[in-house]
Amino acid sequence: MGDEHGPRRSEQDDPLGAEWDRHRPAVFGVAYRLLGSVADAEDVTQDVWLRAAGADLQDIGDLRAWLVTVAARRSYDILKSARFRRETYVGPWLPEPLLTGPDAAQPVLVDESVSSAMLLIMEELSPPERVAFVLHDVFGLEFGRIAEVLDVSVPGARQLASRARRRVAKAKEATPQASRAERERVLAVFRAAYEAGDLAGLVRLLHPDAVYVTDGGGKALAARKLIHGG
Repeated sequence: MGDEHGPRRSEQDDPLGAEWDRHRPAVFGVAYRLLGSVADAEDVTQDVWLRAAGADLQDIGDLRAWLVTVAARRSYDILKSARFRRETYVGPWLPEPLLTGPDAAQPVLVDESVSSAMLLIMEELSPPERVAFVLHDVFGLEFGRIAEVLDVSVPGARQLASRARRRVAKAKEATPQASRAERERVLAVFRAAYEAGDLAGLVRLLHPDAVYVTDGGGKALAARKLIHGG
């Protein structure tokens, strides 16, 4: 039997079938971090499955690194074209929240690098910088593989990752984040106020300089202008 993520076969039938479930979160994870879209990440994951199913994997020493590299190369191609599409995007662009997609029930590599704030920061990076940063700083791939994906020299790949790292750090300094404990506390209070219908309590939790941004993708109604204030 098969599903949208690739058929599930026994280890005796196909060694890849036994390894796919273990490595799929990394494949989806790198695509989502690069593209900020659950749908695009799912498409890349399916492409990687098809590529792997038709490849001779016997000589591949590190299957995870190979799969992640294939996913990154495909995502890089999409990312370059997506940059052009977003130039004519209707309204502001926001990354698609991870839990809205069909992968919500699947194990996915989740950390700070998939937060909306981080994805918005990475949106300011050039496609090569973004790929180098995600592959090296998040997935720990060596610069030799990254250089192959980006078609640059190893020193060039190293420089791209370093430049991206500095830009990410600068953006984080400009928008300091609360601690995880503080975020969880505020979310608990927010949920309690929401469930109690306490509108005034919800407003009190918002920063006076908060900005409300909506993204309808040109398909749904959205505020055309930014809304400022709690």
